[in-house]
Amino acid sequence: MTFKKWKYNLLVIGLIALIGCYIGMSLFIFNDTNLGVQQGGTGEVTLPDDDVEPPVMDDEDDENGEEVILPTDPLKLVNYGLNLIATGKGYQSNFSQTMTNTAVGVSVVQSVNGTISKGVNSNGETVSVENFYFHSDASGLAASMVANYYRGIYVNYDTNEAQIAFTPAYNWQQQTYDLSQANRNDLTTKDSVLEEFGVIQGEGFPITLTSANASVTRDNKESSKVYRYITIKVKPAYLSTGYQNYWLSNGQLSNLSYGSEGVEITFTIHKETGAITQINRSEAFTANTDYNGMTVSVTSQVTTTQKFSTINKTVQLADSL
Repeated sequence: MTFKKWKYNLLVIGLIALIGCYIGMSLFIFNDTNLGVQQGGTGEVTLPDDDVEPPVMDDEDDENGEEVILPTDPLKLVNYGLNLIATGKGYQSNFSQTMTNTAVGVSVVQSVNGTISKGVNSNGETVSVENFYFHSDASGLAASMVANYYRGIYVNYDTNEAQIAFTPAYNWQQQTYDLSQANRNDLTTKDSVLEEFGVIQGEGFPITLTSANASVTRDNKESSKVYRYITIKVKPAYLSTGYQNYWLSNGQLSNLSYGSEGVEITFTIHKETGAITQINRSEAFTANTDYNGMTVSVTSQVTTTQKFSTINKTVQLADSL
C-alpha cells in the first residue's frame, strides 16, 4: 500500500509541470505553398455534416459581381483559408482541447473550452480576446494539481497594450466568469504576453512549414459535397525550438520528444467560399521532469478543435476583459 501511494504521489508531481504549462493553441500560419501531396492516406477524421453552416463572411468583396476563383492545389487552398483568418477583418471561433497526461501507468485528463475572437473595440482599434475555461474531473490528490479556472487574455494591437486575468470564480459550461474575485488581473503589454506565454491566439501560432518539414497526407475532395478535408503532418525532427518551448514554458520540463508521429492537422474548408470551418489537430509527446533527483517521464496526448462561426467580417469586441 505504501509503495502504491508513493507511485501515485510521484505521478502527480510529474504532472504538475506539464499541466502548469498547459495553454490552448489555435491556428497555424503557413509560409510555403509548395508542399508535396499524397492522395488518400490512412487514419480517421471526424467530418461535419453537410448541413453544417459555413462561417459567416462579409459579402462586401462580392459587390463588384466578380466570381472568386479558389485554388485547387490543397496547400494553396489551405493558405487561402488561413489568410482569410489571419489578415481578414475579424473572426470568431470556439475552441476546445483535451490533454491526457500519463505517468507510471496512471492518467489524468485536463480540458479547456472557450472562445477566440479578433475584431475592433469601440475606438476602432484592432484587438483580440481569448476566453479559456480550464477544467478537469480529476479527483483525490490530483484534483489539487489540475487547472480549474478562467484565464483571459486581451490584446490591443494598435497600442501594444494587453490585459491578463485569472479567476477561480467561473462556470465553464455557461462560459461565464467574475473578475471581482480574480487572483490576477494585470495590465501589461503585448510583448510581455508573448514573453510569458509564447503564443497570442489572435496572431496565430508561430510555426513555419516548408516542403522540407511537412507534407499533405490526405486530401478528401469527394467525401462531401460541401466540404474539402485536407490533412497535413509536420515531421517531428523539424518542429521548431519555439514550438516546443510553448509546452516547456514553465521551465520545469525537459527533453520534450514527439517520437515518430509528429503533429497532424486537418482543415475543413467550405468548397464554395474557401473559408476554414474547422481545424483539428492531434499530437503526442513525452517530456521529463525531476523530483528529488529522480527523473519522471510524462506522456501527453493532445487533441485540439477550433470551429469558426465568423471569418473576414468586422467583429465588435469589448474594450477589456
